[in-house]
Amino acid sequence: KYKLSQKKCSYFLVVSRLEAYKKVDLVIDCFNKINEELIVVGKGTQKDYLQKISKGNIRYLENIDDEKLNKLYSEAQALVFPQVEDFGLTPLEANACGTPVIAFSQGGILETMVPFDGSNESNCTALFFNEQSVASLKEAIHKSKTINFNKNFIRKNSEKFSDEEFIKKIISVVKEKSHN
Repeated sequence: KYKLSQKKCSYFLVVSRLEAYKKVDLVIDCFNKINEELIVVGKGTQKDYLQKISKGNIRYLENIDDEKLNKLYSEAQALVFPQVEDFGLTPLEANACGTPVIAFSQGGILETMVPFDGSNESNCTALFFNEQSVASLKEAIHKSKTINFNKNFIRKNSEKFSDEEFIKKIISVVKEKSHN
């Protein structure tokens, strides 16, 4: 269901429940300072607060269909993922659309993303930042604009986490164990 787009727009994207532990407030604080366009997709208990502290460069959307979300993912400069998650499906969805991720460098993201290391711009899926701070996130956003990400590599990497690949791996493990 995920599609690549030839078009890239100027906005960055957050797709998240709007709850305190998701750290969307950190992204808002950062984008208020750098004045880049940000689209926030989601709803939650912090929505009113986040909208209140947001400047005019930040838009909010909720209850959008899969087609619209796919378009947002595929045309974004990057998905911003500031929280720690055990796995993190949203970054893989963005990658499936050929879009890189700017992520806090802890949790499951370390298992699913190929981080930019300074020399692999055509073979990476994400740019990590090491502190949940405005300064660290701001630096990563600016750095992301200098990287020529390869959307085809990004998408191909995400396919390793598809339902089909998961089923193949489970079948392989079961067959291996049944032969022992």
